[in-house]
Amino acid sequence: MNPQAIDNIKAAFEANPDLQQVYANEFGHCFTKPVEGFKLVKREELDSLGQEEPAGGNGGGNGEVTPEKMTVAQLKEKLTELNVAFDAAAKKADLVALLVENLK
Repeated sequence: MNPQAIDNIKAAFEANPDLQQVYANEFGHCFTKPVEGFKLVKREELDSLGQEEPAGGNGGGNGEVTPEKMTVAQLKEKLTELNVAFDAAAKKADLVALLVENLK
């Protein structure tokens, strides 16, 4: 997660002292209710934001980001980057398949 997104998430908590959790995306957009593709962030996790395992770390995997591990928002962003047309209402599985096909 980029530093600006982390600052946005922290600001949401600072502006709402009673808020205990938000759903945020990689851009720092926050909602109080679940949103597809948004990650749950709890107040007690604020200090650890931005300290995700680096590639090759001890996180149990190899740190590689695969289409299957990406959020819907990330998939759509990558497909847009690649100039691949997709239905805005497409399901994650369809977006994953489309991205995999266009990365070949």
